[in-house]
Amino acid sequence: DVEPTTRATAADVLVALGQPPGREVPAAGFFGRHNALTALSDAFAAASSGIAAVVWVEGASGIGKTTLLEHFRRSLEDAHRPLVLHGRAREGTSTPFPALDEAIDDLATHLNALPAAIADAVLPKKDVGLARLFPVLTRVPAIARATGGSVGTADPAGSHRRASEALRDLVHRLGRHIPVVLLIDDLQWLDHDSGALL
Repeated sequence: DVEPTTRATAADVLVALGQPPGREVPAAGFFGRHNALTALSDAFAAASSGIAAVVWVEGASGIGKTTLLEHFRRSLEDAHRPLVLHGRAREGTSTPFPALDEAIDDLATHLNALPAAIADAVLPKKDVGLARLFPVLTRVPAIARATGGSVGTADPAGSHRRASEALRDLVHRLGRHIPVVLLIDDLQWLDHDSGALL
């Protein structure tokens, strides 16, 4: 039927097929993509053993790449409890480092939830470059103490280089305590600054 409000519901279809009224409609499953899920799982296993892994998920628009990654993320969280940092590249945004903005928000939330001793152990000791590029990190008490509550300014090139080193160091230290997964959606819109930082 072309009119959505008059179409049969899933419950109507079950009744038409001879099922008793009121029977619970089964949730939609996730089918196929065995090879893609295996590749993602293999990469996670490699990363869990200490080998950095990168997987590109490519395909036509609307084919289900985001759904695949969401299914993979849920399966990881159910089985392994990793730290998943999720970002999204966006076309034409004015936000600095847009592909990493949400991922750094996730990182700040995780760091805030850590016991103080672990947070102090994983955070870079002196460099405030990350907090300069991502001020949300000053909400983390250990970073706020290191920066004195102010991140100041610095030359962009030097700041980006130090931030890149600090991010690498932080992820490496976190990886000693918990598997770390960075998911970035819509990488075709990756901006230069986010790409350089990655």
